[in-house]
Amino acid sequence: MSTEIIPISYPDGDIVLSSSDEVEHRVHSFILREASGFFRDMFESSKPDPDFAPIVLTESTDIINFILSHLYPRSSPPHKPPGHAVFTAVEKYRLDCYSITNALISYLDSRSHPLRAWALAVRYGYPAARKTAVRRYIQGSSDRLSSSGIPKELGDVPGNAVLKVVSIRKETVGAVMKLVKSIAVDNRCGGRMCLGWELDLESSINTGSLSLFDPYPTLVPRLKAIADEKCHSCACRVLDDKVSVVTEKIATLLDKAIENEAAP
Repeated sequence: MSTEIIPISYPDGDIVLSSSDEVEHRVHSFILREASGFFRDMFESSKPDPDFAPIVLTESTDIINFILSHLYPRSSPPHKPPGHAVFTAVEKYRLDCYSITNALISYLDSRSHPLRAWALAVRYGYPAARKTAVRRYIQGSSDRLSSSGIPKELGDVPGNAVLKVVSIRKETVGAVMKLVKSIAVDNRCGGRMCLGWELDLESSINTGSLSLFDPYPTLVPRLKAIADEKCHSCACRVLDDKVSVVTEKIATLLDKAIENEAAP
C-alpha cells in the first residue's frame, strides 16, 4: 500500500515549484535564492511573480521535500535522502546547505556496499564520505566484486580510479596479512611462523572470528589458546607487546592507503 507524500508548502510563498509528479510546492524565493546558485541566477534575470505559471522541475516530490525540509526551519526533523537521485538534484541546483551536506554524507556512510558509497562520493565530490567508504572497503572480507557483482555506480567514475581503489585494497590486505603472520614468528621457532598459528590463521579469518584490521581483541586470546594446545615454547608466549606494535603498524598502513586512494 503506497503512502501519499504531503508536499512541503507555505500559503504566503511567492513562487510555486511543480514536481515531476505534478505536485505543487508554494515556497519563498528568498530562501531558494540564499541556498541555491541555480535559483539565484534564475531570479536575477526575472523577478518572481506569484501569478506566473509554476516553475516545472524534473525532480519528484520526495526529492523536493527532502531539499525544502533542510532549507526551512521546521519543528519536525529534516527528511532523509530518498535515494541516489537526490545527489544529482543537489548538484544541479548548486545547493550550499550544511544540513543537506551532512545528510548526504550520513546516507553514504550507511550504505551496506562500500564501493557504491565510494563511487557516489567520488562522482559528486564528498571527500569525507569517500575516505570512510575506502576504509570500509579495504577492511571488508572481500573485494565485493566477485561475490556481489559490479555496482552500477562504478560506471559513473573513471575506470582508472576503480582499478586504483581495487589495487590499493589488494596491496593493503596483503601487507596487513604479513604483519599479522609476523606476530607468531620468533627465533625460538627457528624464525618460522608458529605452526599452530599458521594452520589456524586462514580459517579464523574466513569464519570472521579474527579481524585483520583490529586483531588485538580476538588475536591474543586465540594465540594463547593455540600455544597452550600445541606450541608450549614458541613465540605465542610473548604476544601482547608484539600484537600492540603490529596493531599500530596496521593502523598506519590503513591511513596511508586511504590517503593514497584520494591522491591525484
